[in-house]
Amino acid sequence: MSSITYLRISKLLLMKKRVILLLFILSFIGTFLSNSLSSDPLTWLGSPQVYPKPTDLTPSSSIPFLPVLMPLLAFELILLGLVYLSPLKNHKLFKNIALKISFQKASQVGLGLMFLFSSYPKILSPYNFAELVAQYQMLPSWSVNLFSLWLPAFELVLALFILFSPWVKEVSACILFLMFLFIIALGQALYRDLGVTCGCFDVVGAQDKKGAWTSFIRDLILLWPIIWLSLKAQNLWIWSFKTKPTP
Repeated sequence: MSSITYLRISKLLLMKKRVILLLFILSFIGTFLSNSLSSDPLTWLGSPQVYPKPTDLTPSSSIPFLPVLMPLLAFELILLGLVYLSPLKNHKLFKNIALKISFQKASQVGLGLMFLFSSYPKILSPYNFAELVAQYQMLPSWSVNLFSLWLPAFELVLALFILFSPWVKEVSACILFLMFLFIIALGQALYRDLGVTCGCFDVVGAQDKKGAWTSFIRDLILLWPIIWLSLKAQNLWIWSFKTKPTP
């Protein structure tokens, strides 16, 4: 490997680390601001009550059109995931650069809107979300509130950056990290039969096991377009269709 190539790779890795660090710093700032400015702030450390098997968690506010919008977004992303998984991805049609970029833009819009609307009810009702997180029984009790305040802020930052920044790979890598967290959390909840809802788009009480399995399978399929974006996407502004990546 030549010294010039090594230098370019080093600069690229440094840039990726800086972008990812920026995303985390902004999420920490957002966490502080959202809780500090809230009319009903959550204590930073601690945890709501853990029920033997939750059946009556308090529902939070939801977006009126969310039941219609989210299935459409999920369908779009799952369709993209199935395309990435299938032999179709090797068809000459899908080797077209313009089509690949179009798939990238569709994935960005789907993921951006999904995380944008996912963060809304959690930010609006921090206690209800913390109550739900506690039922997963994964985190130390002192960290449940802190995690419940940070996660929606991080989701909001990722949604805005996947939609309005050129750092597609870096943001997708962070989204991939969250998806693995969601899959592990749902998987252990299903294994232990905790009866906990996903809590992705509305902070509601426990749902049946079939609903939890649906969320688990959905997240597994969504991994594929996110992995593709993390590895193969071009770092472009969402309104740009040029084929040369931006620095």
